[in-house]
Amino acid sequence: MISFALNNIFFVCTLVLLAVVFVQFHKCKRARVDAQSYRTLNKVLMSNQKSLQLKLLELHRAIENDAGGVKRRIVENLQLTSTLQKQEPELLINHPELIQSLEANQLFFEALYDVAWVDSDNWNCDQIFKVRNSSDRRVFFNIRKQIVQAQKLAGAATH
Repeated sequence: MISFALNNIFFVCTLVLLAVVFVQFHKCKRARVDAQSYRTLNKVLMSNQKSLQLKLLELHRAIENDAGGVKRRIVENLQLTSTLQKQEPELLINHPELIQSLEANQLFFEALYDVAWVDSDNWNCDQIFKVRNSSDRRVFFNIRKQIVQAQKLAGAATH
């Protein structure tokens, strides 16, 4: 009777162990496939990185040759956003997609600046660094905060 119970316990333990080994084997196999796909994706991205950088440089040069360049666009976008916040706060609150596009423009021009600033000798890096770290840059955060507060007030008014 005891040997029968031990045999059953041994059999159940063996089945559990086989199930664990089977699951671990498939996890390792899936991880290996994922790693290979990540490596492949990384190779594709690395091969496209140079062409992307060249396209960004071309775009940057086109903007530089048109109406004052990227630095001017960065400052103008911040000034426009700040003016809208001061003079038309309801417009921004009622149309949150407007602030999203202004912020996307800002990030786009800053990314262009980052890619291409080494391309030109006469750029004043300190000026853009100061703009990025100034209180003007907080205008996007402040507007998002106003939008959230307005939505909370509107939600409280409906209840």
